[in-house]
Amino acid sequence: MGIGDKSTPIVLGLTNLRLKLERGAIMKRVLPWIVMTIVLVFSFYAAADPTIPDGLLPLPKDAEILDVRENPANGGLEFAFVSDLGLEKLRELYVEALKGADSVDTTAIPGNYMISATLDGVDYTLMLSEDAMDVNPAYVGKTSVYVVVTGLEGRTVPQPEEPKEQGLPWPASDLPGLPEIKGHIEKVFKADGSIYLELTVKNSAVVLSYIEDLREAGFSFDSEPGLRDGYVEFFAFRGDNILGFGYGEDDNFIAMEYVN
Repeated sequence: MGIGDKSTPIVLGLTNLRLKLERGAIMKRVLPWIVMTIVLVFSFYAAADPTIPDGLLPLPKDAEILDVRENPANGGLEFAFVSDLGLEKLRELYVEALKGADSVDTTAIPGNYMISATLDGVDYTLMLSEDAMDVNPAYVGKTSVYVVVTGLEGRTVPQPEEPKEQGLPWPASDLPGLPEIKGHIEKVFKADGSIYLELTVKNSAVVLSYIEDLREAGFSFDSEPGLRDGYVEFFAFRGDNILGFGYGEDDNFIAMEYVN
């Protein structure tokens, strides 16, 4: 899918969140919510097979499944749903469900929670938001939950595929002043002054080199970016432009959003 202005009410997370949050230490925790909003919004319009293994996690009775998919990069499962159950009730539900874990870590951002835990060798990451799906009139006021589970028994972990040589072209006219990063561009979306890209690169060296390209182009960072625990996440700023960037070394996948 290439660039397209669709009637679908797609508003990317950075546009909403930057109005509520200042630059500072808290911004290092914001990027997951951008990714969650993007995944939830676009997953709604993707074909889904709404089946979740019995006993994996409890679901609210009114849960409306938006998307369920396997993650071939780590042999896991990802799914998203919305519910009328409030944010705090959902947080309590999942903290209780994961109480047998070695440790349960809960990170709070106004209107959002991230819960992570490891239970019986399975890693859980849950991202809860009370407004991530408000961009869709059908889900205004509902709480959204995005779940990533890895380490499930019986799931193989294939080696990451080499990026294809050809993909979508770099949308230079929509990204003025943003250096190009070399990789296989899979998706480009444009909405409300933001450009969102999904792409795959060869390895982490490409990402680290890109950080220097941004620095040379006059961008500053919310904190010094680098590869930590297999991930690179940062915000970069130049004038009124903001770049939100997330990379995972397991599958060399990048999600990035540029606000003009």
